[in-house]
Amino acid sequence: MQKPANDPNAPIARVAPPAGALPGPPGRLAEYLRAEQKLGRLRADADPDHSAVVLLALLCGMAMNPPLAPDQEALPALPGISDTVDIILKGLAPHP
Repeated sequence: MQKPANDPNAPIARVAPPAGALPGPPGRLAEYLRAEQKLGRLRADADPDHSAVVLLALLCGMAMNPPLAPDQEALPALPGISDTVDIILKGLAPHP
């Protein structure tokens, strides 16, 4: 007899990533980039795994950047997160 879905002791359905795939968010982003690559929207020579790790590391680094102390001079304008994603995706775009 199958346990109801709301049973706390019911097994959790999991979809395992393919063997050798990156785990967690980098793996999911890499799969998305790979699908976009197959559709011709990313460069054929781009490595989806490497691109996913670089993009997530860059965004995490930006998010973890501590604010400046009030007595420090402001840094020159830096790209925001959406600008950074745009820069990365332009670099991954196929060449005409």
